[in-house]
Amino acid sequence: GEVFKTKTGEISIHASAVTLLSKSLQVLPEKFHGLTNTDMRYRQRYVDLIVNPEVKDTFVKRSKIIKEIRNFLDGRGFMEVETPMLVSNAGGAAARPFETHYNALNEDVKLRISLELYLKRLIVGGLEKVYEIGRVFRNEGVDTRHNPEFTLMELYQAYTDYYGMMELTENMFRYLAEKVCGSAVITYNGVEIDLSKPFARLTMNDAIKKYAGIDFDEVKTDEEAKALAKERHIEYEERHTKGDIINLFFEEYCEKELIQPTFIMDHPLAISPLTKKKPSDPTKVERFELFINTWEMCNAYSELNDPIDQRERFAAQDAAFAEKYAETPLRELAQYLTRCACTLRHSPAPCEIDGGAFIEQRFGSWDAAMRAACLPPARMMKLNSTARYRKERAVQEPLFLAERKEKKRQKQIEKNLRQGQLAHEKAVKRRAEREAAEEKKAAAEKDTNPCQAETV
Repeated sequence: GEVFKTKTGEISIHASAVTLLSKSLQVLPEKFHGLTNTDMRYRQRYVDLIVNPEVKDTFVKRSKIIKEIRNFLDGRGFMEVETPMLVSNAGGAAARPFETHYNALNEDVKLRISLELYLKRLIVGGLEKVYEIGRVFRNEGVDTRHNPEFTLMELYQAYTDYYGMMELTENMFRYLAEKVCGSAVITYNGVEIDLSKPFARLTMNDAIKKYAGIDFDEVKTDEEAKALAKERHIEYEERHTKGDIINLFFEEYCEKELIQPTFIMDHPLAISPLTKKKPSDPTKVERFELFINTWEMCNAYSELNDPIDQRERFAAQDAAFAEKYAETPLRELAQYLTRCACTLRHSPAPCEIDGGAFIEQRFGSWDAAMRAACLPPARMMKLNSTARYRKERAVQEPLFLAERKEKKRQKQIEKNLRQGQLAHEKAVKRRAEREAAEEKKAAAEKDTNPCQAETV
């Protein structure tokens, strides 16, 4: 056909022939209202992409974010690597792993919960700047900020400190906003977030002092900290120390206030067992978290490379093979790409970015997932706490091991029975073949000696 303009000025085609390329039997949602059913949007993402252009823009921007992260880090001399997803020991974080089974090796393995351990080994091997962007899996709670599978970026750099990592992080977020959004000043849910200015820096204790009015630098003992928690109706466990109480106060009073980009620094030693102590204050460590729009965007720290200090902290645990060698001064940055993409694309939840496939498997519908996500923060923290996981594991692991042992025993019994049955069947078959051969031989002899047959 020919391209022309209608009387109203709309560009159209004057068709002289039409060829049907494919036939659609399913009618798309009407154009005026579009696809508004949230449950259908996440179950039928392809329809969502067809009728809602902004959803396609979300996917495009997420791809751009990952591309620009690679460009930024490659420009600074980092090397991208890939490490195993299926591991025998899911370490590097405090989270419950998903478990699966290698049929070929007859071995239970876990899906990784972080990218940390193999990247550290590469640093030990002499690669001074490495990073990985990959999926990790944590078999824990689900809410608008937590997805059982999500994209994580971790990088490690030798011969720097956590101030150097803060500089890298700040410049990377500013670079991403300018490249993907066109400006370092973005708007999320009507709130303007300015990434062009230097990011604020607060120690964890200073943040609590600012938003809760309590100076934990003046609190000397665990008992005083617990008394303050009890006074403010903050739930804690008897095993908690002053450092744990500080973290609970921060989560309760400070996180919700951190809208503009803010580095929270110098965490308590009690909640950072793998982090190097601050030389000026051994009760704190060289660690920071970046918060934007109340979300934790990344977590970074100076790795503990003092073997004596490490042995003191992990006397009850076996040392990994790589930790027998002296690590170089090392810094880690873990960035949660899904949350970063949510902020730059103005998306309310991780499933807007990742596709929401887990919702159908876990809850059956988006509405059910949101009902579960509406639990109070303290309740969600309790549900997702490491302490609860350890208690459940202490109870369930012996039962699991006994069950696995019993299954192996049953499998062995079934295997022995099958082998015995097969041996019996083979013996019966061989006996039948032997008897048939003897009968055939006797018949042949009878046919070749008729006189003997008459005599008989």
